[in-house]
Amino acid sequence: MGSAAREATSWLLATLDFVFAFVGVGAVAYPTLRLVAELAGPTVPRGLVPLAAFALAFGASYPYVAGDWSLGRLGEFLFVAIASTLAWGVLVAGVVLALDLPSYPADPAPAATAWTLALATAYAVVYWRAIRLFR
Repeated sequence: MGSAAREATSWLLATLDFVFAFVGVGAVAYPTLRLVAELAGPTVPRGLVPLAAFALAFGASYPYVAGDWSLGRLGEFLFVAIASTLAWGVLVAGVVLALDLPSYPADPAPAATAWTLALATAYAVVYWRAIRLFR
């Protein structure tokens, strides 16, 4: 394989890594920022959340491409976060219904609680306990 082909392949793989990292970080950043904005109330401008999520995902993608952060670990984190969101969501919904508390459209606190617990669970499983799921 020639030098130009190797360079093109390297560029393509780095771009693919960036896209995967951008989507992965964005999948965590956008819901988190959205819930924070909803908890903050009308003081946060409506267009700030997508802009901040884009900037965060763009900036946080760099260590996955040029640094030593693992895209595989990010994928495992997303998998555990989504699975635990379902589990924590059911548990929090049960508590909300049992105690007759206001639910999501009126009060974002239950959704924020479930999402925060899901992210904490994903962090504990993937990074703190260093459990490898797909290897």
